Amino acid sequence: MTVRKKLFITVFILSALAAVIGVTGLLNLKKFNENVGELAFAVYRVDSVQNQRVEFQSLNSALHNYLKVRDNATAQKLSDKIVALREDVACLKNTSKCPKCTSALKITIADLGGLKSIVATLITAVENDDAKTEREQLSKISAQINETSTSLAMSAKMTSELANTIFEESKTSYRLYILYTIIASMLVMVVGLMLGYFMTRGITSSTRELCDAAMDFTKGNRGRRVRTRLTGEFSTLADSFNRMAGEIQDSEARLREWGENLEQQVDERTDELRHANKEITQRIEETGAYLEIARIFAGTLDLEKTLNRTAQTLSKLLKSDYASISLIDEVSLVRCWEMEQCTEERCPAYKSENLECWTVSGTHCRKEIQGTFKDKINECVECRVFRNISVKIAALSGVREISLLGSNVQSSNTACGRAMLSLKSIVSGVGQDDHSEIDLRKIANDCLTQISIPLVTKQRVLGTMAFGFKSKQAFDEHALSLTTSLSDQLALGIENAVMYKKSIQAANEARMLYRAGEAMGATIDKSDISGLLIEYVLDALQSDGGVVLLFDDEKQRLEVAARKNFSKIMLQAFGKTPSSGIVGAVLNESKPLLIDKRISCSRLHAELENIPFCSAMYAPLQYHGTVFGVVGTLSLAEKNFTYSDLRLFTTLCNLAGAAMHNAQLFDKLGGFYIDSVKALVEAIEAKDSYTRGHSENVAHLAVAIAQKLGLDANDIEELQTSALLHDIGKIGIRDQVLNKPGKLDKAEFEHVREHPRIAFQIIGRIPAFKNIAEIILHHHERYDGNGYVLGLAGEDIPFGSRVLAVADTFDSITSSRPYRTAESIEFARAELLKNSGTQFDPAIVEIFVEILDSGYIEPQSEESDVCPSRTTNGLD
Repeated sequence: MTVRKKLFITVFILSALAAVIGVTGLLNLKKFNENVGELAFAVYRVDSVQNQRVEFQSLNSALHNYLKVRDNATAQKLSDKIVALREDVACLKNTSKCPKCTSALKITIADLGGLKSIVATLITAVENDDAKTEREQLSKISAQINETSTSLAMSAKMTSELANTIFEESKTSYRLYILYTIIASMLVMVVGLMLGYFMTRGITSSTRELCDAAMDFTKGNRGRRVRTRLTGEFSTLADSFNRMAGEIQDSEARLREWGENLEQQVDERTDELRHANKEITQRIEETGAYLEIARIFAGTLDLEKTLNRTAQTLSKLLKSDYASISLIDEVSLVRCWEMEQCTEERCPAYKSENLECWTVSGTHCRKEIQGTFKDKINECVECRVFRNISVKIAALSGVREISLLGSNVQSSNTACGRAMLSLKSIVSGVGQDDHSEIDLRKIANDCLTQISIPLVTKQRVLGTMAFGFKSKQAFDEHALSLTTSLSDQLALGIENAVMYKKSIQAANEARMLYRAGEAMGATIDKSDISGLLIEYVLDALQSDGGVVLLFDDEKQRLEVAARKNFSKIMLQAFGKTPSSGIVGAVLNESKPLLIDKRISCSRLHAELENIPFCSAMYAPLQYHGTVFGVVGTLSLAEKNFTYSDLRLFTTLCNLAGAAMHNAQLFDKLGGFYIDSVKALVEAIEAKDSYTRGHSENVAHLAVAIAQKLGLDANDIEELQTSALLHDIGKIGIRDQVLNKPGKLDKAEFEHVREHPRIAFQIIGRIPAFKNIAEIILHHHERYDGNGYVLGLAGEDIPFGSRVLAVADTFDSITSSRPYRTAESIEFARAELLKNSGTQFDPAIVEIFVEILDSGYIEPQSEESDVCPSRTTNGLD
């Protein structure tokens, strides 16, 4: 029999037993429920009988209440209460199932009917005041009530006994139900256990055998099989297991063989992949370094920032502990023809601005190897000029000490220098205990290996980079090729950054030169030009001192026009005459000169050895062949001037020379101008002999007032010219009016008053005389507004016109005219004070009176009655 059939029979038997137990339990439960209902109703009847008894006993209280009140309403309530009790008892009788209780209740109903009649008789007796009858009826009523109460008590007792009987029957039924249910459940459990035991016994033994076989098989016993004597489904399962075990055993044998072959192949491929991954990772790192360098130089061309970040990037790629980048110090570049004292004037490098002569093709020193830079440089590195180069540390990585940044290292005595001179990578510290060749040990004592790589582009040698390691390192061809490739890219980036830096520097220099030219061109005073030149030279070149020496044509020697931090000892050492020292050499050749103490030079004589300077530059101050003097500047300790500095210095000197030339032309023009003004004044005075010398007197007086007021030189000069030309408009006045001996009539006076306007029309045509024309136009205005030509008043009158009015009036009063004689200075002084605030500006009158009181004005001659004294106070 199969497991399925066994399970079906077992379930059927257990279901039938459960159904029988369920039906029997339902019947007992129904009986129990009926008994519980009867019990509840019996309890209800007991409670009702007890309640009726209580109500019946309350009739005594109602009866006594009536006897006290004796009214009809109370009597009616008593009758109604007896009727209600009789109806309630009748209702109990009808619902009672106990025969004894029913008989007792019938008797009670009859008693209540008789009680109703007795109460009616009592009421009638009470109404008739029949005391005897009342007593008799009361006695009957009491007896009836006691009898009826006893009957109700008996009914309640019988009902209670009936309830107890029902309760006992219900309890017995419930116990039988519980007992039967327990016995039936135990019977079902026992039968179920027996059937389950016998059924699972066969299943578990077969299952256990299959599980044991499976466990042995999984533990490696591939020969384990299950016996085939099992019945039912287990026989089929055993056959399937045995077939599966055989197939797995065969497959494992084949897999083991394949696995051995695959493992060998995987090991081989893993080694290949590991090697390829290592190479790819290295290529990625190298590519990343290339991209990072490109990104650094693309992001900014600030050389300092790019070099520091590049040093860190390359150090990380090469896994070095230290890194440095050094660039050629521009200060160490010298003119080859000066160092070698070459006289080959046809050589392209001779007198060339390019200090890197190894980049110049066709030089005479290397005729046999001319060509490209690459062809020539291999030989040029042996030249004394190239070996004089020093490199400057521009970037460091891996060390906190940065004090070496910017320090110079001579190229010929360092590993980095030898790499630059040999134009190939040099490894130091490998296989030897002497670490003297390791440059990085100067900043890191634990550096044991160093590789130095030159930075070379297609056209220039820029410097070197070096990487240091704390352990011994060996570099294969790939590593050396990588460093060379990185150095090429870095050199290209550095060259671009250097070109950018130079372009920025050139732009800054151009702006500075523009400001310098503008500032020096704005003044015509040679001393001011010299002072500005010193300021711009010291600021642009970061030099420590400077001097400007100008020719004194009268004394025929050089005079110090401006200097700063330049002592007399320095002047003596460098020379201050056209025929001595450095100054004489510069003036004689009319060319700039760079002096560097590190380089021997024929011009560097013994007197300069004791001067505490590092580098100096001298240049002639000239313009188109005209030499005005010489300019010198020096660096005391911190900076060595380069030829780029010399070019900038020479340009500044040329700008100053142009400004000197302009100042010289202005001086000449000023002389021509003064002569022209004097000619005009003489033309005016030729028409009016009485005013001869008047314009010059007024000019002297106006200048004295201006000086007293503290005006600047330009304003004083402008006021002086205005005074000289203030009467030029009289050219347009008729001679008969101008020289009339008597008083002028109204028409003649109006004609004379036109001379300021005529002067304005004459002088106003000249743009440079615009302010002068305004002063002349208003010099006859009055402070109170009553003057002419426009009637201006107070501060609206130009300041120069107000000064001119005081000076003109004073000289007119103290001078002779055709119509009167000259007055005294005291009279003129009184007139000025009298008209102060009305005709004249009181502030200017006050100043002029102070000048008069100081004795500045004295009588001079018949032609010029008054003029400034040149001996009293020196205010000429």
